Amino acid sequence: RFPGVKIRNPVFDTTPPEYIDLIITERGIIPPSAAYTVIQQLFEWKLGEE
Repeated sequence: RFPGVKIRNPVFDTTPPEYIDLIITERGIIPPSAAYTVIQQLFEWKLGEE
């Protein structure tokens, strides 16, 4: 439809960590340093393990 034009529509964007002060979720507001702990507690996930 538009010769020579590439359309890019990423589903997610990325934000460098230094720009993130808080993570806003349905469960509340958490600091990035607590994200791993919250994920483990809520979902019983072990990140980095199979």
